[in-house]
Amino acid sequence: PTGSLRGSPSETTVPMRHFFVLAMALLVIPARAQEASSRFAFQPGDLRLEAVPGHVSLRYQDEDHLRAVLQRRELGLTLEAQLPFRRRAVVRVDPDQTTALIQGLRGLPGLDEVHAVWGVDGRDDEVARYLLTDELVVAWAPTLDHSAIQSALRSEGLYWVADIGFLPNAMRVRVTPGDDAWLAARRLALGPQVRFAHADWLRKLAPRETIPNDPLFGNLWQLKNTGQGGGLVGADTRATLAWDWSLGSGTRIAVIDTGVDENHIDLNVQSLGFNPWAGPGVGHGSDVGTHGTSCAGVAAAKGMNGALIAGMAPAALVLPIQLIVGAGFGTPTEEAACFAWAVDAGADVITNSWGPDGVPFPLPQLVEQVFVYCHTSGRAGRGCPIFWAAGNGNESVASDAYVSSPFTIAIGASTNFDQRASYSDFGPALDLMAPSSGGSRGINTTTPNNGWTLVFGGTSAAAPCAAGVAALMLSAAPELTSAQVAGILKSTAANIQPATANYDALGHSLHYGHGRLDAEAAVLAAIAAAGNTPRLQIVTSGFGNIQIGIDHLDPLSEFLMAFSQQLYQPIGSGPLFGVGQDSVQTLAAAPGIIPFHFWADAQGGFFWGAYGIPPGLTVQAVVISVTGPFSWKRSNVVQVAF
Repeated sequence: PTGSLRGSPSETTVPMRHFFVLAMALLVIPARAQEASSRFAFQPGDLRLEAVPGHVSLRYQDEDHLRAVLQRRELGLTLEAQLPFRRRAVVRVDPDQTTALIQGLRGLPGLDEVHAVWGVDGRDDEVARYLLTDELVVAWAPTLDHSAIQSALRSEGLYWVADIGFLPNAMRVRVTPGDDAWLAARRLALGPQVRFAHADWLRKLAPRETIPNDPLFGNLWQLKNTGQGGGLVGADTRATLAWDWSLGSGTRIAVIDTGVDENHIDLNVQSLGFNPWAGPGVGHGSDVGTHGTSCAGVAAAKGMNGALIAGMAPAALVLPIQLIVGAGFGTPTEEAACFAWAVDAGADVITNSWGPDGVPFPLPQLVEQVFVYCHTSGRAGRGCPIFWAAGNGNESVASDAYVSSPFTIAIGASTNFDQRASYSDFGPALDLMAPSSGGSRGINTTTPNNGWTLVFGGTSAAAPCAAGVAALMLSAAPELTSAQVAGILKSTAANIQPATANYDALGHSLHYGHGRLDAEAAVLAAIAAAGNTPRLQIVTSGFGNIQIGIDHLDPLSEFLMAFSQQLYQPIGSGPLFGVGQDSVQTLAAAPGIIPFHFWADAQGGFFWGAYGIPPGLTVQAVVISVTGPFSWKRSNVVQVAF
């Protein structure tokens, strides 16, 4: 947040004494000197960062002060990039005088922070840049008391800024003006009472770039591939078969991205979203980027509502989280806050389609800890699976510590020909493939303002597709743990291109992971893993008839079948699941007997049929099997339209 303006109009004119300070600095500091020769990211073995000559990062108090500095001809500053939201700018300077200018600029009014720009291996790419701030993250030993922490902060000249809620004794702190947060963190990290400490720097959090194709009339081939665009029939996720068992009802998919358009007619978005600067309430709205809305559509666009498209989990709720805004820079504490909020808000699944391509991406310890929090505290301790777009650089995922983390599920991209997309990243940590662009078709999904596109793609589309499959699984079997979800997805995936993919003895390929998602197999395996759960099927020819079959019941057991229907319009979640406007009829049972009350046969099954059903009807049913006092099991929810 920009907060209130500091300073006064008179400060826009720089006093003469500062000319002298700057001139002296230029005389006494050697050319090409750097703040430090090189630095490591978080711990030994991480990538090397080097100061990039010719660039300086500034944090200014207001626009007037920035303009005043840029207008100083003797400084020779050229504005290269500006982050107005953060009151920060990157300027180009004389490479031979970089460090001298840094020292001189620190004496000017209106500049709160002045630092070198650091790059991965000294690279001068925007996505490789790390902008140092005056804040760092420190996690003290859990047994250390408050007074000891305060004493340690004072001895280091540090100031408490905010606690990090999900991790005990972890906090953001600020260094004394002129000190170096990076070096302060390294000093702290050596202490026996410190779990970890690292700078809370800014770096580019870029959405995985969509790789457009040349579509004609695309459709949802990723859900049911009938050969669109000359593609391979069946090269899909078998979603329409999975929907016989689950639609994702009752699940929440957190989309951490550029935000989600909450008013889109084809998305079911929770009205209370989140971003790490304003807190709950902002993660959506008219100012969101296209990327997040498109990811949400792939995962959970509404199905069977007569509008636009359907997502993988068409009855799931989207939790909108806006991490990436404007130029797209963010800090580890902001990233961690998004994941912690998702868990605390009841997310069942988290999907991420961001990170750099072609640049190593180290995982801060704070973010790793919030990943642990997702798996230990999410879903009442059962864990919240985290899906991540593998990347679009046709490179090893090993360089991206987020994607290759054991706490995330890395998703690559396969085409409508069931082949690996040429851009999709690879490596031992690649877990699965999901359909996306790269063949003859892109992905049809939502865009802001009730829009849609046929050309969304990249691994950005693959990750939310996989997240949607997980939502189907958890809707059918909510007791599964996050580890079980990951294991089932891998064990049920289709080993595509077996002749060239070189799957090993464990069924893993460096370029295909465990294969392409199979939603139907994953949902059925989830139901089986959850126990002997009742299984419900509804079949219709579309001409006024309906047949309902139930199995996996206990022999001769009593069960209830909650049943709802509505003419001409989809019924949403149904009156028996919270939507009171839907009509309820009994079909073949006497009026007033709702839900239906039946007994299973000696084989634990049940069959029922009805005819003369009005056209334009949508039916939804769920079975509740009563197996003993205060004991029951719930089947999948099935919805069909006539």
